[in-house]
Amino acid sequence: MWVAPARAWQEEDSEEYGSPLVVATEIADVIKQRTQSHLQKIQAAVSSEPIFMRAEYAHCPNLTVIDTPGLVLKPMKGEPDTTPEEILSMVKSIASPPHHLLLFLQQSSIEWKSSLWLDTIREIDPSFRCTIIIVSKFDNRLKEVSERWEIDSYLSASGYLGDNIHPFFVALPNDRGTTTDEGFCSRICQVDIDVLRHLQEKVKGGFNEEKYAPYIGFSCLWKHLESEIQKRYKEAVPATLALLEERCIGVSEDLSRLESKLQATSDVSQLRRSATLHVASICRHLHHLLVGAADLDPELWGLTTEEEQKHSGIVRWPGITIALEPANFSLKLYGGAAFERVMHEFHCAAYSMKCPPLSREKVHSDY
Repeated sequence: MWVAPARAWQEEDSEEYGSPLVVATEIADVIKQRTQSHLQKIQAAVSSEPIFMRAEYAHCPNLTVIDTPGLVLKPMKGEPDTTPEEILSMVKSIASPPHHLLLFLQQSSIEWKSSLWLDTIREIDPSFRCTIIIVSKFDNRLKEVSERWEIDSYLSASGYLGDNIHPFFVALPNDRGTTTDEGFCSRICQVDIDVLRHLQEKVKGGFNEEKYAPYIGFSCLWKHLESEIQKRYKEAVPATLALLEERCIGVSEDLSRLESKLQATSDVSQLRRSATLHVASICRHLHHLLVGAADLDPELWGLTTEEEQKHSGIVRWPGITIALEPANFSLKLYGGAAFERVMHEFHCAAYSMKCPPLSREKVHSDY
């Protein structure tokens, strides 16, 4: 029995996921709405900010599937001229890690000799070791061939891919807007059957079934992806076990330390001694901070004179029109050292003020 996967979107500006989607057709609408909203917010045509969707169903391996924007030669109307380069740079950065499995999708209407983006894929994965090439809309291509040599030549991609590189050729149902997940899967299987029947019956001489049949249809692509993922899981087992063993050792050491501390809590005198040492340590650090000790990184925690003035909200001392530069005004200081500098700055401000002129009569009258 087919059970549809449970899908949910990650909430924007949150790590949490929302309620499961009920209608699968909502996926494209949500992606479009979120993309337009985000691009409008950042005033750009391209963004590497991902949209996360979680799909869960039985017997599914843990995978992270990244759907990148399609590569383009020219920007769309209203987009910056740099859009193609930005998309290409983003795709390269996402596809470059060697543990990634790259699915390169190309329409069947594009001839192998005209496939500009194959060169880009070669830059990322020269040997196609991590790349699976998928040719879509294969049913449209079948309308253009009538003899065996034509279809065999196209399926082989002779001269453009290595002898051991086999693309997959797939087609989707034409009307896929109003159907359930289960119905859509059934229709895909039917399309696979129809494509093979067309090759066998409507192409003169058929095609090389022994060589190319394992690479035609979604079912073949599905099986290949499952086997490839299984192979990668097996290859990763030794490294994964080593990492788990390392973490287990670390956790065991932490548990031993915690057990020792817990055992020590049963000794009241030991608790008092630990508390006394802790309080003494805090007092010692506080004393060092007050006298300006550099236990902390001044570059990280200190302030210059200008920064102190901005934080205080007082840009200049009252009555002073000139900029004061006390000793070490450009250094980041904190604690006692910063206090000493402020006192020196106060002295500079006081000595910079001019006393008002006083007459002898004024002095005598005040006394």
